Amino acid sequence: ILAVEQKVDLELSPGVIVRGSIDKVVKYDDSTIAIVDYKTSWRAATREEMDNNIQLGVYNLAARELYPWATNIVMILDFIRHTPQEVQYTESELSFLKAWLSDIHNTILSIEDPIASPSADSCRWCGFHDDCPAYQTLMSEEVLPLAPLPNDADAIVEEFDKLKIQKKAVEERIDVLKEWFQELVASNDGQKIDTPGWYVGSYQRKMKTYNAVDVLEILGPGVLAKICDVSITKLNEHLKTNPASAEQMLQLSKAVHIDMAKPAVRVNLKKKKE
Repeated sequence: ILAVEQKVDLELSPGVIVRGSIDKVVKYDDSTIAIVDYKTSWRAATREEMDNNIQLGVYNLAARELYPWATNIVMILDFIRHTPQEVQYTESELSFLKAWLSDIHNTILSIEDPIASPSADSCRWCGFHDDCPAYQTLMSEEVLPLAPLPNDADAIVEEFDKLKIQKKAVEERIDVLKEWFQELVASNDGQKIDTPGWYVGSYQRKMKTYNAVDVLEILGPGVLAKICDVSITKLNEHLKTNPASAEQMLQLSKAVHIDMAKPAVRVNLKKKKE
């Protein structure tokens, strides 16, 4: 393994930069590497989707710069629940991709009077929301959490979408401020800092866990089975490095337990065209 979470900072053309992160880079031999991207979706990609995968194409271009000695680059989508799929791109396909992405970038910049439609699902991934007037307008709106619900269903949906954007921005800002607190306290050997109006302290919260093997030996498998649930996140992390057979995946799919006592509600929104 050459790299895990390899950062990508690819300049497709002057001023057109694409950033991302490659899950894993593996060296096969002195001239061949594999670029692996893990996917947890329940459906595997079709051959057409593999051949036209923009993400893999960009990673391929980046890998050529990061590993110039690799003359053969294999792109792999490793579906945790399905067989990994491979694809390789030709020089002409990658040249077309670079030109196409650059053209999209230039087209966006050429729009003189853009009509922005901020939404929680799109703004959260945009690296330019801090400079977007529509986003700033949305963020400046007053939030009244205790106000009675309006009678208009569309108004409720729009308020929900706006609050999702604001929540994401607030959480990101809190993370930045926490880092500032930690650096400030660390620079003073962990002691509290006095500002003109505040006492500032920062600490690392301790999270206690028990080793499953130790619990198994001490209390026995019966008790462990009663008190432990396996999260989907933990299971997917395990399957990345320890792939299961098709039969095992089928058995796992039947072993899923859904607790509807406290259902996790996820709302997906899509604006209708006027």
